[in-house]
Amino acid sequence: MSQRLLLRITCGIYETIGSIQMHFKDGAETEIFGCDSKGNQLKCSLEVPDEEVINGVRIRHNSSRAAIQNITFDT
Repeated sequence: MSQRLLLRITCGIYETIGSIQMHFKDGAETEIFGCDSKGNQLKCSLEVPDEEVINGVRIRHNSSRAAIQNITFDT
């Protein structure tokens, strides 16, 4: 299994975090998970420090409220 280094996570925010997308150091990106029906979202990024190795990301998302309750990095 190949490994990919996580560069940052981009969040779409409208009142709460409504969507999330992961960006990797090799240029790959995931699809956008979750969406807000209003469509007017700000973008923010959670940057991963250069020396940090992320083994997994767990995301708890409430689809009925278009909100992310928790993001956990496994290091």
